[in-house]
Amino acid sequence: MGEAVDLVDKEGLDSHVKKHSLAVVLFHASWNKESQALLGELSASLDVVPLFKVDMGDDDGQELADELEVNEPPCVLVYLFGCKAKVMEGKAITAAAVHTLVASLLEQCGGLDDANSVHRTVQTSYANTAKGETGGIAAFISADRLGYSEEEREFAMAGGGVSDLGLGCGNPLSFAALQAGETVLDLGSGAGFDAFLAGRAVGPAGRVIGVDMTPEMVAKARDNAQAGGHTNVEFRQGMIEDLPVEDGTVDVIISNCVINLSPDKQQVYGEMMRVLRPGGRMAVNDVVATAEVPNYLRTEEALAC
Repeated sequence: MGEAVDLVDKEGLDSHVKKHSLAVVLFHASWNKESQALLGELSASLDVVPLFKVDMGDDDGQELADELEVNEPPCVLVYLFGCKAKVMEGKAITAAAVHTLVASLLEQCGGLDDANSVHRTVQTSYANTAKGETGGIAAFISADRLGYSEEEREFAMAGGGVSDLGLGCGNPLSFAALQAGETVLDLGSGAGFDAFLAGRAVGPAGRVIGVDMTPEMVAKARDNAQAGGHTNVEFRQGMIEDLPVEDGTVDVIISNCVINLSPDKQQVYGEMMRVLRPGGRMAVNDVVATAEVPNYLRTEEALAC
């Protein structure tokens, strides 16, 4: 899962751990040799679940430790579906013991076929697509087949930015009825194609917020926005199950073939309702399985057809 992420307060901890089925939080301190050694071992070896760390060597970290009743480092808290499930304390804690506990909890919650696994798979594929590398999304669907005009494509690609990656399954702007001055939220904004068209529709008095969980996509979208001069469009990295958007601040939500990729669609719609203003609306293009999809249609070759 990469390097451990620093946490400094309870709000940040709660926000991070609830995004994952299973998460490990290590309380350590620079003056405690045992905790520093454990941090090094877990950072290098705990690649199954996300690892977060709290430094009790600074005031914020110590305050968070006090709030969670952590007495001294090292201490490991394991969160299962956002709730504290296990606590490991004492100098005898080892990386092997943490791995054993994690393996046991993974087995209880169904192994790796969970939200973490789905997010990781989707994020890797979209990162490769953003970078133009192999291992990205197999299918490319041209904008004209999805209901966009050539003029719309040229506008969204202005300045030399490559915002049309062919990842949608429709044109949500065709029925969103965007009005000047509105605030629009684009879920899974990718390289910015729909967001830029929305930005033109709402005009200088309006604004568009694009949210995507893949850092490479967010970086690409920001570059495209700068190249095309889209000054009323911004992009934020975040999960659509935990939107980095304040309550009741959005007039319209658009999304193009993204919600189907979420392992927790009910949570996504709950977040959409949270950020919408009273009377707000949604314009969503997506795919829905009305029956079990047979295995022979689950291959990359079949999906590319």
